[in-house]
Amino acid sequence: MYNRVRRREPLSGVKVVPDPFEHIDATLRRFKKLVQASGVLTDARNRQHFITKGERRRVKSTKARKRLAPPRNKTGPGSASPRLSDNQQRALEGAERTR
Repeated sequence: MYNRVRRREPLSGVKVVPDPFEHIDATLRRFKKLVQASGVLTDARNRQHFITKGERRRVKSTKARKRLAPPRNKTGPGSASPRLSDNQQRALEGAERTR
């Protein structure tokens, strides 16, 4: 019906000119750092799928809630003071009584 022209934003101006006698790996490393710092890949990843305004608002709200929530006490593996189950606690108390 209508002849729509899909317009894209111009690519970011990330540009790396290799120095004379610079190894290609070093040039590539500099390029990757510049791309990472400019946020081009993050933006492309975020625009990969359409996200409605309401969904964006919900995601923003949940991220803020998690960020502002008080820190939770960890009781899993690797925590500073592991929590014992009731059976383990009784066994430990029984072992202390027999000493």
